[in-house]
Amino acid sequence: MTGSTEPRLTTEDLGISYTHPSEVKVFEHVDLTITQGKIVLITGKNGSGKSTLISTLLQAHAKGSIKSSGRIKILKGETLNYLSQKPAFHLLTQRVDEELASPLGFKRVPREERRHRVIDVINQFNFKPTLERNPLKLSSGEQQLLLLMVGKISDSDIFLLDEPFSMLDKTNEESVISALNVLKGLGKSIVVVSHRPPLNLLKYIDNIFLIEDFRLKQTSIPTFKNHLEHLQEFVNSLLSKSTQKERNLAIYWDSMISVGRAEMLFQCPPMNINSGEIVCFSGSNGSGKTTFLLTLHGSISPLEGSVTKKAKTKFVPADPLLFFMDGEIKSLLKEYKIDKMDIPNKFKSVETIFQLSEGQQKLFGLFLVFFSDTEILLLDEPTFALDSENIKLLLKWLSETEKTVIIASHEVLLFGKLPNKSYTITSKKAIKMRR
Repeated sequence: MTGSTEPRLTTEDLGISYTHPSEVKVFEHVDLTITQGKIVLITGKNGSGKSTLISTLLQAHAKGSIKSSGRIKILKGETLNYLSQKPAFHLLTQRVDEELASPLGFKRVPREERRHRVIDVINQFNFKPTLERNPLKLSSGEQQLLLLMVGKISDSDIFLLDEPFSMLDKTNEESVISALNVLKGLGKSIVVVSHRPPLNLLKYIDNIFLIEDFRLKQTSIPTFKNHLEHLQEFVNSLLSKSTQKERNLAIYWDSMISVGRAEMLFQCPPMNINSGEIVCFSGSNGSGKTTFLLTLHGSISPLEGSVTKKAKTKFVPADPLLFFMDGEIKSLLKEYKIDKMDIPNKFKSVETIFQLSEGQQKLFGLFLVFFSDTEILLLDEPTFALDSENIKLLLKWLSETEKTVIIASHEVLLFGKLPNKSYTITSKKAIKMRR
């Protein structure tokens, strides 16, 4: 519905509360206006209610789980397009061209017109993957970009994006930012929810709202930019871990190992990792970082070579829900042999992980392994879903731990000088030492 000067989406005195297991206030007196051709950023700490606000705007939460008051108004004829931080969950088909054409098929658009519109949107967004590719085999960033293109081709007016940058490397991050700017230029209205958006996104943002004290408070771009830069200043102040005292081997491989599942992703040369060391492996989306950690863990066998571990090992996946075998906090503490008195205050009144936001679930999972008797930790994208304050807490645990920690992350700069060794997965043939 282009050309309208009316607000596309407004909330008036919106209040939101969780209703289970007991009523808890999330928001009160939320007045939000989303207009044509604007990008609005909503930010806040883990657990502040960012995703809850999005689901309330969509009216997509489970019946009875959330109570809302006030008013949500969507301009007649306007359509919403929602994209979560897990884009694979939204994919419907087995080919890129079929995914792009799917909304046109639902509208019974003739096949030849579908083909032309698909080609037009690919050129408009400078999309690189071939039309025959399976969308599930694209990188996270390519999947995000593909779904934004699907939203455009379906003529969506309002885009609601929940943490769209959380799993993206710099290249994919820039592609998604560019796509958002294209949509903005086409008059689309965009709401981005993110606790740590890329600095490069800020130049395209029209308004920033901070969730604080149950309300949305407008803040300035310079103020928010300073907040993001403080995290990097904290990272830069960290010193590398001392390796002066004698260390025993924790994990090693004496010959080249080939990493992959059905086909090789890359080869890693012989390596010794000592107890107490922090070793970081970085690489782009799809380079094989997660597969590498699973190979070290033993969940996947190397295509060539073998890995020897000298101590108890735990793999912590990027997605916190893939980590927990049990949802009850009490059972998890018992499993990891941790006294409830030792857990951070923010978790002491919680009964199950399902009462926590995704970022809080992630932090709790990291807490369990850092304070357990596990000696070797394999952390896949450990900063995923964490806000700045919780990243600082993670870095504190890393700086103080005596455990061996092997990290796979596209945000390698967030670990500063802490790693004793850092490597970049650069090709199928080698990994290159960064320092």
